Amino acid sequence: GSHMRKQEELTDEEKEIINRVIARAEKMETMEQERIGRLVDRLETMRKNVAGDGVNRCILCGEQLGMLGSASVVCEDCKKNVCTKCGVETSNNRPHPVWLCKICLEQREVWKRSGAWFFKGFPKQVLPQPMPIK
Repeated sequence: GSHMRKQEELTDEEKEIINRVIARAEKMETMEQERIGRLVDRLETMRKNVAGDGVNRCILCGEQLGMLGSASVVCEDCKKNVCTKCGVETSNNRPHPVWLCKICLEQREVWKRSGAWFFKGFPKQVLPQPMPIK
């Protein structure tokens, strides 16, 4: 007679399909982490290479600011002075323009990309184990 298949009994073919989906998810996760890793590396390099004090000289390029030097803006996030070449204007639907130095802009990008799990130590979502195929 035709015996009903138990719900949890998957065919090998079905298990293969599930395993392929898991493998693809893992690969995307790895690629995403590598991309975030590269962003973070770039951020670290930028931080190490700051040339100015962020007060009288642009934090990034070290150019003299103020009366005789370049026009300066204050970075919204780190509150350091940057020249307008190293600052990026983001209006962000605010009435007045908001300036960010390139380091903080990059930092925000990293947070956006990584959903901040990377920084706040959130566990990344755990993928299910591949199914054993006999």
